[in-house]
Amino acid sequence: MNTKVYLPFIDGLRALAVLPVVFFHANFKLFEGGFVGVDVFFVISGFLITRLIIDDLENNKFSLSNFYLRRARRILPILFFIIFFSIFFAIALMNSDQLKLYINQIISVIFFISNFFFWQNTGYFDPSTEIQPLLHTWSLAVEEQFYIFFPLFLMIVYKFFKKKIFFLIISFSLLSLILSQIGGNFKSVNISLSYPFFNLPFEFFWQAGSANFYLPFGRAWELLLGSLISFSFKKSFFKKKKYSNFFSLAGLILILFSIFFYSQKIQYPSIYTLLPCIGTALLIIYTDEKTFLFKILTFKPIVQLGLISYSFYLWHQPIFSFSRIYFGVDLSILNSLFLIVLSLMFSILSWRYIEQPFRQKKKINNKSFLINLLVFILVIFAITFLIKNNKIKSLQPEIPLSLKETIKMSTFNDCIDIEYAHMEDNQNWFCILGRKDIQKDISFAVIGDSHAQSLFPLFNSLANKKEIKGILTGFSGCPGLIGVQSVRPDMQVKNCKLLAKKFYNFIKKNRIKKIFLVSRWTYYTDGEYNGKRLQHLSNNDTLFSNKQTSKKSLINGLENTLKKYQALGTDVIFVHQTPMQIFDPYFIYSNSYDEKNKKINSEKLKNYSVELNKSLDLQKFIRLNTDNLKKIYFNFITIDLNDFFCENNKCLVGNDKASYYADDDHLSIQGAKFLINKFEKFLP
Repeated sequence: MNTKVYLPFIDGLRALAVLPVVFFHANFKLFEGGFVGVDVFFVISGFLITRLIIDDLENNKFSLSNFYLRRARRILPILFFIIFFSIFFAIALMNSDQLKLYINQIISVIFFISNFFFWQNTGYFDPSTEIQPLLHTWSLAVEEQFYIFFPLFLMIVYKFFKKKIFFLIISFSLLSLILSQIGGNFKSVNISLSYPFFNLPFEFFWQAGSANFYLPFGRAWELLLGSLISFSFKKSFFKKKKYSNFFSLAGLILILFSIFFYSQKIQYPSIYTLLPCIGTALLIIYTDEKTFLFKILTFKPIVQLGLISYSFYLWHQPIFSFSRIYFGVDLSILNSLFLIVLSLMFSILSWRYIEQPFRQKKKINNKSFLINLLVFILVIFAITFLIKNNKIKSLQPEIPLSLKETIKMSTFNDCIDIEYAHMEDNQNWFCILGRKDIQKDISFAVIGDSHAQSLFPLFNSLANKKEIKGILTGFSGCPGLIGVQSVRPDMQVKNCKLLAKKFYNFIKKNRIKKIFLVSRWTYYTDGEYNGKRLQHLSNNDTLFSNKQTSKKSLINGLENTLKKYQALGTDVIFVHQTPMQIFDPYFIYSNSYDEKNKKINSEKLKNYSVELNKSLDLQKFIRLNTDNLKKIYFNFITIDLNDFFCENNKCLVGNDKASYYADDDHLSIQGAKFLINKFEKFLP
């Protein structure tokens, strides 16, 4: 196996990998599966690195220190330069909270653990990732971790188990593939790591987690597939001319199919990842000088793009992110194309003047390289230290305290999430709406999840105004529907099904004629805009459910609830959820504040707010079914909040005086009170 032989089509393959990733981050709809370009890179890396190591091992000249130095020369100079370069834009464009978070990202990148950082702090397909300049470094971290441990593995295996090396790599690959399929079960974003360390239920297709996306256990098989290819690369079977054109073209089709037909809504990585990875493997194995694709992949402009692909990959995300922070998230196609060209220009320059010189020992020897590297690291650490200790501060203005104070949600803790509220002997399972001292019967009741909690100021104000009394109860992550269980491990403490039953019996006993159902309904049917973070429901007490079961359970539960309350003569008022924002309000207001004129830029505020069509698309399933149920049950009333929050296809996060939202989906105290006129006619 001679690693000195240059394979120009590999650079063409790199070009094929990097372009879809860039187009995906540019939000080009045709490239919704562009993220698979990273998988192509993984397979290529595994292939090339294994060729390099095995060739040196066979010739007894492999040096671990030399290997690490070569990798460092290849990866670190341009990476650290871009980090250093981006810090100045971060100081200029990010608010203080964003800047400090960004500093933590930088530290994680320097220590090759940014994949672990993003695993714990965000999901790759979350809309907010569009303003994370270093998000893309998670894949570098995976490769760096592979580069650290895989050579050690090969050295040991080559010395003691040489005949079993192929078998061992296949075994680890299969184990990693299995983990990538079920890895979503592992606890991750916003969930503390505690026993039993995975989300319940544990199932084969689980959408909730991002551990399998970011962490090496779910990605190693892709790099190891490249390793397996390197061992088989010169097998005569693979090089028979009658197979080559067919299989290389089949490989390209698999990659292109993944790019154009995958989307962020599928579980990824998983068995779906086999398509682009096998496609890459076929291209590497079967592409030779006699194949049609060789001529395309070795076309000079394509090879040149492949040569600068690493710089292109590193530059594009910070350029797009900082542009979105400054101009707003909705970049036009023309603006995105301009940013892509700008990224290419920076890539060409950095490849020529940073990548190439640092890779050549004749120009920069090892001692000079290490000194330069150390200086860069110390400078970056010094800047991060100064920022963390407020010696260097964000240049972005702080939004006025009066506006900041409006970004708060009701935190009245006696309403929802009362432990064991579902137990029959627990008398303190709800809070009173209105004045407790007036001697009046309870005339209305509210049940739901944390969205019901956020509307406490609304219902309490109306109850006081009308001099009536109501109650509010519920659990976070529970829709409050009769016969519906929220599938989670804390059901003994917060049993949704039993609380809904207890609530029904209370309504029946007290002859209450109006109830409000308030929840974030898509949390149980579709998750968020990216299809992730879905809370499963069930019509029984099983710990096993999936998305389709959850949808069915919610609608069955809603219909069962309507039947039960219709028999009591009680109106059921279903409150459609508030439009879920893409960004949290603090970010939006910070980036919309005009320091010069001391006011909010209304156009920026509008630009950062979510589109109505996007919100309606997320709620499509719920709205279709509630519309159908309204035709059947005369006691069923729905309240649509879009009239208050949305205009001209934008659902505003607030106005120039106050935020309607406390976070991306819960209303603030101000936002809840904003709805008083809308709800007043629905109360007794």
